Amino acid sequence: MRATQGNTSTAIKPWIQVAALHPDVVSEHFSEDIFALDLGPLADGKPHVPAVYRDPEHFFRVSYLTKGLRSLLQDVLSRLQDGAGNRVLKLLTPFGGGKSHTLASLFHAARSRKALDVIPEAQGLPRPANVHTAVFDGQFFDATKGKEIPGEKFRAQTMWGWIAWSLGGKKGYEIVRQQDETRVAPGADEIITLLAEGPNLILLDEVLQYLISAGGVKIHQTTLRDETLTFLQRVTGAVGNTTNTALVFSLQSSKRESLEYVNLLQTIDHLAARKDQLREPVEGNEVLSVIQRRLLARIPTPEEATPAAMAYQDVVTQMKRGYAKGKAEEQQAEEEGLALRERVRTSYPFHPALIDVMREQWAAIPDFQRTRGALRFLAACLRATKREERSRALLGPGDVPINDAEVRLAFFKEVGQQADYQAVLEHDLIGANARAKRIRLGHLGPPFCPYRQPRWPATSPTSLMRRTPRS
Repeated sequence: MRATQGNTSTAIKPWIQVAALHPDVVSEHFSEDIFALDLGPLADGKPHVPAVYRDPEHFFRVSYLTKGLRSLLQDVLSRLQDGAGNRVLKLLTPFGGGKSHTLASLFHAARSRKALDVIPEAQGLPRPANVHTAVFDGQFFDATKGKEIPGEKFRAQTMWGWIAWSLGGKKGYEIVRQQDETRVAPGADEIITLLAEGPNLILLDEVLQYLISAGGVKIHQTTLRDETLTFLQRVTGAVGNTTNTALVFSLQSSKRESLEYVNLLQTIDHLAARKDQLREPVEGNEVLSVIQRRLLARIPTPEEATPAAMAYQDVVTQMKRGYAKGKAEEQQAEEEGLALRERVRTSYPFHPALIDVMREQWAAIPDFQRTRGALRFLAACLRATKREERSRALLGPGDVPINDAEVRLAFFKEVGQQADYQAVLEHDLIGANARAKRIRLGHLGPPFCPYRQPRWPATSPTSLMRRTPRS
């Protein structure tokens, strides 16, 4: 198959011959845990955290600096360096949100600013020094028992006790020792005293999950949840009254969890609303670059992606022109073909329709973990394709090797419903008598789909690729 433009033509190579996969993906010891980044164990220096996350330079080398993440780093680092910038920031995490990665980026940048220089796009960002960091991860803090202080014989009982120790060691902890032992929130004056010796960066993750558990711990006539809510209100105010402290937090553990505790979530939002600024670390098509940087050894050049992009532009434009009624629709077909070409060039070797399916449909599934889930599923697809050593021009929805056991397991793990859909897959797609194997509607030729002159108009590139079975 060749892509044509003007009087020239370019051979289209299978993407497996063009794109090199990241060593983590093709490793014999591959584990999905390589995409599981939890902030608490990372900050605690746990040895089981993959080296790609523990080592700051390695972490930033595989990171894509999105526009939102760079803006966030600029704000936080500036605040820590000279007091400029926003004080309290809340992360929004739509599809491709990268919440854990964003918080880890702030953590590493504050503790090892030099490591950030391995990303060319990070040049010019502020360079604060001697930053005290405190990380509170609600998944790894027991509301009943607290958390053991490393190297000490006692445990921090509360969020404020842990933060105080993390920022100021024994001296910092003494400021709130009594309040930590009694589990009563410290006053704003004590918090301001704790933050006086900055710069300080406080990162709060999975706060909602912790508060749910804290609701069952009685403290005198109230609960640990109420005391923690009081602390959150006071600490956001105290941060606003310091010159070089930043607080960044994210609340949701999952869509399902936040829906069940929507009132609690709204309460936390309201407590911080006077001080916080909303930030979205990954926007629009930036998720494509995030996925490429993590799954590929290098991002393909525009020259490498152009043949496939032009071929898809040609076939979609011709199909749409065939159904056009008048000059206006013919012009629209040309414009949509150009738009598809640019999207394919940007997302290569992934067809943008495959990312659209996950962003527009899978993201509505309560347990789908957005960026992490997308990486795990796509990694399985890449590994299966690599084993077969054959591919088409792109990896699209119709090219997912669903016949591969690892891919099926990854798919069902992310979207659930295995019991409901296993029979469907065997009957229609992968079984010995699968209906898809018996369907022949002509041949358009690789690397596209085995359909020619369909009875339906291809209303969009996405709908075209969704009708493409793997041959």
